[in-house]
Amino acid sequence: MPNFPTQNNKMIFETEQQRVGLTTLPPEILHNVLYFVSPKDLARVSRTNKQLHSFVLNNGPLCRDIYLRLLDDPSESAAGADLDWQQELRDFVRLTRVCSKEWREKAPELRFVHDVVVRLLNRSSCSDRTNAKRTRNAVTFSPSRNTALLAHIFEDESTRRAFLCQSFIWQRARGKGKYFERPPKPEHQMSARLHCLYGVPQLDMAMIFEEIPEEIPPDQMSEMDKQNGIFAFALAKVYDLREFHPRATWGPFLADDSGRVDWERLEAIMIAIKHGVSRMGLEEEHLLFDVCWNRPFEGAWKNSYVPMPLTHPADDDLDKYDPFGVSGTYLRVICFLDYGDFFNFNFHNGVIELTGELVTNDMPRPIVPVGEASRLMMMKIHVTKIEKLEGRAEEEKGPDAVVVHFAGFTELLHGFGSQNLSSTIKGKVRLTPDGEVRWTTISVFAGQERWSSEGIQIGGPKSAKCIVGNWFDVNHDPTGPVGPSAFWKISDRDPEVNDDKFSTSDVLPWFYPSGNGPVPDGVETEEIIIDDHSISGSETDD
Repeated sequence: MPNFPTQNNKMIFETEQQRVGLTTLPPEILHNVLYFVSPKDLARVSRTNKQLHSFVLNNGPLCRDIYLRLLDDPSESAAGADLDWQQELRDFVRLTRVCSKEWREKAPELRFVHDVVVRLLNRSSCSDRTNAKRTRNAVTFSPSRNTALLAHIFEDESTRRAFLCQSFIWQRARGKGKYFERPPKPEHQMSARLHCLYGVPQLDMAMIFEEIPEEIPPDQMSEMDKQNGIFAFALAKVYDLREFHPRATWGPFLADDSGRVDWERLEAIMIAIKHGVSRMGLEEEHLLFDVCWNRPFEGAWKNSYVPMPLTHPADDDLDKYDPFGVSGTYLRVICFLDYGDFFNFNFHNGVIELTGELVTNDMPRPIVPVGEASRLMMMKIHVTKIEKLEGRAEEEKGPDAVVVHFAGFTELLHGFGSQNLSSTIKGKVRLTPDGEVRWTTISVFAGQERWSSEGIQIGGPKSAKCIVGNWFDVNHDPTGPVGPSAFWKISDRDPEVNDDKFSTSDVLPWFYPSGNGPVPDGVETEEIIIDDHSISGSETDD
């Protein structure tokens, strides 16, 4: 054995050649070394010397590999073609810096943050789409590195306040919004859209004020606190009949006949629904609500919904040609005011108490201490027709080329109120002019159309997020009532099961949420009744 020199019992290897420098490495080796550099450090590396600067500058393959090491492969989505990889990496680094706690001047960066977040969500994808499956029955979305990183980036309270809480209702809560903005300010719409995509409504008082301004009277603060902070201002927007305009087709759309989404209205609806879900204690009781309402950005992207593994559409089934993934079972939450409170709010609420000032059409109504009731329903629907839009070629099958019609039924879940909300339902799904997914539903009682709703699916076609919107009288009664609504898909249609009844596969995520697949042998089941529809479910519910 060779006799190597030692020092302190440690072997020393002596080489005759000088240690190899980083800049003397072959390009392939240097590429593999810099591949592991943090994106924020890549610019620092390029400033070290001329050789490294020359290597890093405009090195698209290196930027691409670093990007793909951290984020989803955008080639999996239609939005990911022909990218400037260096610019994409720069934007991601800037996003992380702007959203850091140390970055003080966040407000001017709202447009940039909005654009980059929307871009990252549009390019989100599952790492292995072909083998994507639910980790638990109630977890309806596939994992995404983009959404995980965005959730981490938005962990800081100051970041959420700066970018998610800047729409009109937040400005009003801060005493800065006396009159409506007509048309809405773009920055208000962008902030509201970010809040909707974030998916976890911000209800804490800390989201209104970092520090309580001296000009806010103590009695106003105590009233806001008593009204659950921003919820009171959201409520005033959601139930204001002036918001239900023919030019907005009575839905969450801008009142300019454009059909484009009014993100501020959706934000207010989302806050009202979240408050109702929390008051019913559903998040603590069931994983389906925690997954849908407490996971930032999760599922807020196209095709994020993961089907149940036991569904097999037939070759001639309409579901196979449906670009929206309509058929299946949904949970639905609707909220409403006592009609007396609703009427008084809209027709006897024309004076601002503190000033005696009359409320004009360009002013929001004063907040009032009213209670909101909520109902939880289960809805089962199936596709009845796929209609080709006029002017579209027969071979076009994308979501922008068709209108999908559906029918089904809804049942009030046991223990949440009277039975008169059960009904049959019909509707249609299509894209808005700005590319969002629009759902229209009509509820039918005893053969008579009674209620209608308009909603937008957060995240796009086949996303796992809610369809958020509002319900109203089908004849658009000018005296109401109206209210917020949200529903989201929990399971898929089995073509071998009766479309007019709930089956075990329909409600598996509800009665056996933490499992992965069918209820295992040996688990005791009980007969669950939802109105007159009999369902076999597990006793395990968390």
